Amino acid sequence: MSRTHSYSLGFISDAAIRDIAARTLSRRINGWSSARLAELHRLIVCRAGEGWCADTGEFDLANFELHARVRLVDRARSLGPAAIHRLSAEAARSADTCYIVETAATADIDEPWEADRRIRRISVSRLYGMVFGSPHAYPALAAAMPCIVDDVMADTPAPADPVAGVLAAAMARRLCMVCA
Repeated sequence: MSRTHSYSLGFISDAAIRDIAARTLSRRINGWSSARLAELHRLIVCRAGEGWCADTGEFDLANFELHARVRLVDRARSLGPAAIHRLSAEAARSADTCYIVETAATADIDEPWEADRRIRRISVSRLYGMVFGSPHAYPALAAAMPCIVDDVMADTPAPADPVAGVLAAAMARRLCMVCA
């Protein structure tokens, strides 16, 4: 049974955000749910952010007009020494402004990254403000996410494997908690 809620996000259509949420919840991504959360943000920014696209190498997103490159991480301190070295080397070769976006940050962050001062460490709310031009873009998404996930789960047939159903429901709850 299809639900037709209106999310009124302004920066992305209701159909597009439902599609992205459905793709994110249904994809099998190696690793734990933070990889799915990063994928959700990457898909939203690429689909609705003007001039933003997926990047190659160590960064996840790029806007070549703004000369900006973004790496999405759960927490910046969770990066290992090898990843820090690769990010620093790529930032040194780039004339772009580079950002580490902490998708699980609860505070509004915008500061130089302690591991490499050429890279700015920002919160996901700052990323959405930069991409969509409104400081309210991410809070609006966070407020709508439980309803979006409920709609997607209601439209998704139950998996034959009961364990897969439990995992999908757990992922949906995690997505709602992290976005809140």
